[in-house]
Amino acid sequence: MQLVSIGYVLRAHGVRGLVRIHAEADSIANLTRLTVGERELRVVRVTPERGDWLVQLEGVADRDQADALRGQPVRARREDLPAPDDDELYVSDLVGCAVVDTAGVALGTVTGTFPGGAHEILVVTDGAREALIPFVEPIVVSVDVAARRVVCDPPPGLIDLDEAEAAGDASSGTEG
Repeated sequence: MQLVSIGYVLRAHGVRGLVRIHAEADSIANLTRLTVGERELRVVRVTPERGDWLVQLEGVADRDQADALRGQPVRARREDLPAPDDDELYVSDLVGCAVVDTAGVALGTVTGTFPGGAHEILVVTDGAREALIPFVEPIVVSVDVAARRVVCDPPPGLIDLDEAEAAGDASSGTEG
């Protein structure tokens, strides 16, 4: 069973166990079960509310239980989600993809993703080095899920802090 990240719990809502969930897709409205943190829970009710979702989960009966879920990732079974359109993808499908820069130089492999507020963040690992790459244009130039390849054009310092220092020295006209 493959789980796909669809959002996270913002906070408790009210005193009867409702949780406010920020979800990337409207498909949450049709799901009958969600994995919150490490627990799979049955969905009792889902209501849209100001760009988020109010969700009643079986076994979450009061504010304290709902508040204990604050910040937890919300995932759904892949088979419960609709297939993405041709021009869409599930960011979790990028885990395992090679990441290269626009010159074809290997930057690492996508080892995870997490919501970063306005956009998803790719966790890219190359040996002991880890970089967090915002999944936004113009940083992510292209994605080929079938070829398992992500092409990025990271600004100086995003991958290598020495790059940022060198760029800063060059622009200020000083030598290091």
